Amino acid sequence: MHPRIASVGYCLFVLAMLVASTAQAQERVALVIGNGAYQSASRLPNPSNDAADMASALRALDFTVVVATDVDKGAFDRKLREFAHALRTARTAVFFYAGHGIQVAGKNYAIPVDAKLETAADLQVETVDIDQIVAVMQSDENRVNLVFLDACRDNPLTRSFARGLPATRASSVGAGLSALEAGRGTLIAFSTAPNKVALDGSGRNSPFTQALLKHIRTPGLDIAFVMRRVTAEVETGSGGKQVPWMHASLTTDVVLARGPAGTSAAAPPAPPSGPAADEIAWSFLKDSKDSAQLQRFLDRFPTSARRPEAAARIAALRDEAARASLPANNAPAPAKPNAGSQQAALTAAPTMLAQYEKWGAYVGAENGIKVCYALSRPDRSDITPRNVVRDPTFMMVANRPAKGIMQEVSIIFGYPFKPDTDATVEIGSSSFPMYTRDQGGWIKNPAEEARLIEAMNKDSKLVVKGTSARGVQVADYYSLRGLSRALDRAAQECR
Repeated sequence: MHPRIASVGYCLFVLAMLVASTAQAQERVALVIGNGAYQSASRLPNPSNDAADMASALRALDFTVVVATDVDKGAFDRKLREFAHALRTARTAVFFYAGHGIQVAGKNYAIPVDAKLETAADLQVETVDIDQIVAVMQSDENRVNLVFLDACRDNPLTRSFARGLPATRASSVGAGLSALEAGRGTLIAFSTAPNKVALDGSGRNSPFTQALLKHIRTPGLDIAFVMRRVTAEVETGSGGKQVPWMHASLTTDVVLARGPAGTSAAAPPAPPSGPAADEIAWSFLKDSKDSAQLQRFLDRFPTSARRPEAAARIAALRDEAARASLPANNAPAPAKPNAGSQQAALTAAPTMLAQYEKWGAYVGAENGIKVCYALSRPDRSDITPRNVVRDPTFMMVANRPAKGIMQEVSIIFGYPFKPDTDATVEIGSSSFPMYTRDQGGWIKNPAEEARLIEAMNKDSKLVVKGTSARGVQVADYYSLRGLSRALDRAAQECR
């Protein structure tokens, strides 16, 4: 038997036994590993600094810290045993890892500095299973566990490992790390979004660790607020190229830097400015035939300028229902042009996640189902005749994972479109036919949406042209600045 194969099973057994044993309690414990001096991969200049500085910060926060840098497989295993020993009765545990990592078949592995990944068998004996470390931390359901993975740097070992696999298995090797869901009492933070590559940075620390070191020591600040500030700082500093990702299932506030008595967690930064929430909600609801939705709008936005319109709409629906009760008015409603694509009707006010130049990222609910989307108003509209006045128009790219819909492009118009007219989205030299119904428009061929999204990410502007029910010709011009970042943020929220 390969000596490392034998050691893997032994290590897992020892980890489990040590966690189960009893000893003098350490309230806060941490395992901090930084690997940069790789023997078979590109060296990383920052992980050793990241680990040293994080260990120092955690000690200042009253943690007992197990720390090591540039560890090979044997040393990594020994540090895990030492961590398990310290972890036995801890109430708060932290695992911080900086260095190369790899995901295979949806599982994540930390890579020791001596690892050589040439065949499928190497994965189990040359790497450290991050999921297993998290499982050991979660062995006590009353413990708070915080996991920080700054391990998504561009990794040549990933490419060499994939090349050594059969074609049928090579596709299971992904870029960056895979999303890892947190169990009860656990927070897992990645330096960038799942399947993305993070920046190593040009200073002493990586961008993620630098921001984490800055905010984790803020007195009285709950860890959820810490991570919001870290995310905002890394995203802004990288120009949107790197957006940290987090999954948490914490049941209580977690404050690492204890402040003076009476200190409360600082409020997170206010969201960037964008279209008013009531205006966005009303643009989706103004033609709704659901009185309950409209009443929720009135309840949610008591000071909205759209209240009179909502109240009038409710009254009109009541009158329509009364007339529909007569036998002569029982004709069936016309079928929708495409039952698979429907105009979103948000039953709860959307929440802005972020604003990126001309595009905002939002999350809301569509008939009780979570929907995340990028949204923008047109930069300019050409309307013929010129005296036509209409409500705001929006372009939306929506994700509804529960329905299997990702990046559905739709236009919500501030005027009724003439059904089945030749509306189009024009971008560069490409034209995408749309079908229209009432206030909305959708791409006729859903298979074309991927090509449209690709074109939108590459170009700087597009135009939507159509004809209203009154025969008015309208062209809406949209800037695409900030779209790709808004799409990434929306996808991250609804992943």
